[in-house]
Amino acid sequence: MKKNYKIHFAALLIMLSVVFSYGQDIAPPKELSAASSSIQKIEAADRWVDKFSNQDLVELPIGIRNTVNNIQYSIGVTKATFTPEYTTLTVFCRVDIPQKDKKTGQPMQLFFGADNVKLSHQGGIMGEAKLVLLGNVDIPFNEDKWQVSLYGGFDMATGNVNDLTYVKIDCDGFKEMKISGAVEFSRDLILPIDPLTKTVDEAKTTIPKTYYNGKTVPIPNRVRGEFSFTAGSWNDILLNVSLRPFVLKDKRNGKDFDGNFQFLVNNAVLDLSDLKNDPVVVFPEYYAKNSLLVPSQESWKGVFVQTFDVGLPKEFQTTDTASSKERLHVGAQNLIIDKFGVSGTFYADNVFPLDRGITSQEKSWAYSLDHIDVTIAANTFVKANLKGQILLPISKAAPEKKETATTPTTNTGTDSAKPKQTNRAGLEYNGFISMEEQQLVVITKDSIAFDIWKAKALLLPNSSVELKLVNGRFLPKANLNGSVSFGTNKGATDDKDVEGKKMVDFKGISFENLQLQTVSPIISVRNMGYKGTVGFANFPVSIGNINVAINGDDSRIDFDLGINLMESIGAGATARIGIKGKMYDDGYRQKSRYDGLDLSAINIDCKFSGLIIKGGLILMENDPVYGNGFNADLMVDVVGVVNVQAKAIFGRSTFRYWYFDSAVKWPPVPSPFMINGFGGGAYYKMRRNQDLSIADFSLSGLSYTPDEKISLGLKALIYFSIGTESVCDGEAGFEIAFNSNGGINRLAIFGKANVMAKIPGLKNVTDLMGKVASNVTAKKSFLGITENDLKGSFASKYIPARKESIPGDLSAAVGIKMASRLSNLILKINRCMPLPMYTLIHQEISFRELEKEVEPFGEFSTKIQKIGTCTWERQTTDAVLK
Repeated sequence: MKKNYKIHFAALLIMLSVVFSYGQDIAPPKELSAASSSIQKIEAADRWVDKFSNQDLVELPIGIRNTVNNIQYSIGVTKATFTPEYTTLTVFCRVDIPQKDKKTGQPMQLFFGADNVKLSHQGGIMGEAKLVLLGNVDIPFNEDKWQVSLYGGFDMATGNVNDLTYVKIDCDGFKEMKISGAVEFSRDLILPIDPLTKTVDEAKTTIPKTYYNGKTVPIPNRVRGEFSFTAGSWNDILLNVSLRPFVLKDKRNGKDFDGNFQFLVNNAVLDLSDLKNDPVVVFPEYYAKNSLLVPSQESWKGVFVQTFDVGLPKEFQTTDTASSKERLHVGAQNLIIDKFGVSGTFYADNVFPLDRGITSQEKSWAYSLDHIDVTIAANTFVKANLKGQILLPISKAAPEKKETATTPTTNTGTDSAKPKQTNRAGLEYNGFISMEEQQLVVITKDSIAFDIWKAKALLLPNSSVELKLVNGRFLPKANLNGSVSFGTNKGATDDKDVEGKKMVDFKGISFENLQLQTVSPIISVRNMGYKGTVGFANFPVSIGNINVAINGDDSRIDFDLGINLMESIGAGATARIGIKGKMYDDGYRQKSRYDGLDLSAINIDCKFSGLIIKGGLILMENDPVYGNGFNADLMVDVVGVVNVQAKAIFGRSTFRYWYFDSAVKWPPVPSPFMINGFGGGAYYKMRRNQDLSIADFSLSGLSYTPDEKISLGLKALIYFSIGTESVCDGEAGFEIAFNSNGGINRLAIFGKANVMAKIPGLKNVTDLMGKVASNVTAKKSFLGITENDLKGSFASKYIPARKESIPGDLSAAVGIKMASRLSNLILKINRCMPLPMYTLIHQEISFRELEKEVEPFGEFSTKIQKIGTCTWERQTTDAVLK
């Protein structure tokens, strides 16, 4: 019969209190002291054996000692209970690790234990012998910059074992170990991001933690990563771990953590090995340059993150993140966390395109982030290099088809094709952001559009764009130097390109410190001048007094112009022209649009052939007949003797042409025949309109149209009166036109006379007739009336005819009254037609009858023309009183 032997230890010889770095999360179990004292008793008695067997259990405690990879594992049996089937053992294990206690400075010891290890009577341990870590243990690394917290789970009273952290043993001693716990980083390095609010709460220093025994205690609120792994030795631990999202402790903007990069780590490698590194570990160049891998690279301990997600600082926004209030995230690679803190250089490509990036949530500029690389060394943000495009608010994005947004690409070690960016119309930039400053440098090799003024600019290398960070948002500011070319016309609009010839064609306009920003003043410029070719309506011009003005959202550039109208004869004009633009807000962005041309009165000043011409010009643009040019209202000084009012036209279609005519009259002296004025004109590459009488002499200049076959034309005119102007006044003229070969193309003598010209209201009638004569349709209708048309109803016949003949409104009542009176007047005039002129003049009754008929119309009268003999032209029977 076998005896049951039970060995009891009444007391422990040595009571030790083992306190580990960072303190315990829960109180150490009472078995911890028993384990420590048992191993020390075995050491003191030198009761080490090579292998456990039933024969060795006669006297306890006994132990086995192994050394694996420079780590010593001491296993001791302190209690044995013998049964017919097996022997139940109480076993403790002490693991001596090189990490030092932060208080004593001595190497730390881990204690494991089990109360139900079964040893067969034939030898060998039955099943798996797991010795569980006694209590939770915090192991500091790298001068307390980070620690590994091991989770224990052993209850001697119940014998319950939680498979969290344990060592496996056999009869020969240590076999392997499993470690469960968390890696934690000091709050002096990095701070956790709350998973619910996604913000950093500096005041929240503890969080609750529930352990295996169901007890919840507060623990430090640190960046943690849970893990569980099995290893052959403590010094050969490489395991995967996930970390809570975190930020660097230092606030980049000095105020809050909105300006910090956020790090979201899903899979990291915890390296506790003295023997090797994980093959994926890549150390930053910073480590090699500063000798941070001593004594060897293999002895480095820490966390390496191969791939992770980076939340960019909040100032980096797109239209999507601005509306969702989320951060912009990019994938990145290669990050190290160790005793020096966070270190690494990582980059991402094609983060966001030009049509999505915004510098802020109001009055923003559009920009792209084509590339970003971030360098963090020893927990210090060194800088972030940026590359992309920025769209000035005075430029428009290219109307390219938008592509589907792509996920930002990261450094993979291969040259993969990059997704095509959209709307590449911005200004390319290279820049960086550091703790102290932000800087962008623009690339100036290509021209850019200043669409707000229909212009193209070429920037000098000293141009710059800055992104100043103020209150968590970028405030962009451009300081540009270079030259700009303006090209537009009156037909141009904001939504389409300039078509046809450009009225404004200014090239080589230089500018210094053209400043654009999102705060007032939005646009300003220090200086503008010109060195290139400048044209206005195809005429060469000189420019002065260039001014950029802002009035609210309106922006304009004004120029004083000196225009050379005619070649080699000193004919010039001055004007001021404004190219208008408007700033406006479109959602988050600040944008602009072209708002047209503003041309002031053009003042002309010409001197040639004894003539001095001064006056104002009216602009013509894209006229189907006259092309581009000016219609002028002038004052002419003839050899310093006579001042004359004149009309002129200067223009260019496919060739240059010009025309002017003038006239002057003075009060006549009563005499049988008196010359009381003269006129004249000249033209170049123009011809008289075919539908005008040769006797017509128009001061408007518009009775002539451009004709390249005509060279120079001259005309002269005299004004005369017979008796007095109230009896008869007239004009007679001479015209000659030369062809391009120098020969005479046309020679004409013309004239006209006004009989009874001073009937009251004649001027109004004359003006009315001029209005009729200027319209071909009206003229044909006017000349087509016969005497038979006087029969019947005036209302039914002549009011419709009046509407066709004479533009303007006329009521039926007035029309009938006028028509009736005028009908009687014309009949009475017709009765006088056979009489000689002198007979008509001396018939006073006839005059009184005429005056009586005309009197109801006030200033209205009829115009009667006589050329040569006493022939009369019928006038209209309907008119408008003006």
